[in-house]
Amino acid sequence: MVIVDNIHLKSKYKGTMIVGVVMDGYNQQYPLAYAIVDSENDQALKWFMTNLKTAIEECPNLVFVPYRGQSIANVVDIVFLNSYHGLCTFHLKRNMEKYFKDEAIRKLFHDACRVYRKLEFKHHWVQIVNYKNGSLARYLEDAGIQQWARCYQSENRYDNMTSNSVECFNAFTKEPRVLPITLLLEYTRGLLQGWFHDRQIVWSNSTSPHPISAEEIMGLECEKSRQCRVNPIDCYRFHVKDGRLDGIISLNTRECSCKQFQCLEISCSHAIVAARERNINPFTLCSKFYSVDSLVIAYAESINPLGHVSEWKKPPGYTEVKIFHRKEWYMLVDKG
Repeated sequence: MVIVDNIHLKSKYKGTMIVGVVMDGYNQQYPLAYAIVDSENDQALKWFMTNLKTAIEECPNLVFVPYRGQSIANVVDIVFLNSYHGLCTFHLKRNMEKYFKDEAIRKLFHDACRVYRKLEFKHHWVQIVNYKNGSLARYLEDAGIQQWARCYQSENRYDNMTSNSVECFNAFTKEPRVLPITLLLEYTRGLLQGWFHDRQIVWSNSTSPHPISAEEIMGLECEKSRQCRVNPIDCYRFHVKDGRLDGIISLNTRECSCKQFQCLEISCSHAIVAARERNINPFTLCSKFYSVDSLVIAYAESINPLGHVSEWKKPPGYTEVKIFHRKEWYMLVDKG
């Protein structure tokens, strides 16, 4: 899932930084691309997205979550024809609170947007419909239920329901944004150089096949599975009773009626019980995304320094242009 945001620069040169961030298997920020443009407009966004597509191509199950504004979503639909874009549930919730001036709707929305089953969603939706004669329900329908309700999303967001990752990246670059653009770009490049180096060392020396974050999720699901009972249906399918809505699990297709298994691509409690019944390691049913090997590959390439400007390779026909500071430009104008 790619989070895209526009960051307004604070230097006297103005401009906007466009950033695309994803999350790795350890739930760490993995910046895909960043660029400085003159202003926040459709032309600049389309240029950024077109170059991003050249770099990552049209990946399957590609999800974009724009931080704010419809303009990014519109450009995504034009450039990435087969992708899906959702809404940041945090900002949608905050907008609702401002519009309705009532913090009570926070829990109503949170409970509805994060459930995996449509049956559970409908239970919460009834409460939303009953709020102020259906005004909240109409507001959320206009926003597009598929864009924020997990059980109705057509592609996986891997539990990333908000744009927190790009906000964290914004925080890292908050102070350097007052610098001239070239220094800001060099600072950002140096920041990523450090991140990639440190993570290369960590994951290449890891003795565990999975990061701690994945093991913690599996640990919670294992604890839940202790209360479950399993009834085999055939060689691959099982009926797992959990005391609630139960689950029908298929090990060969890696799907469960609870929807959590295929949504997160990590074994749910029903899958763990079924795997034990067949003496299968539940971790082997999880996506490779949650493996240390995938993290090693993700950080295999290094972020290199640019070197001194005098040593940069210049294309044929290159002409050096003097860029004046605003103060210098005014001095030249005064001299006539």
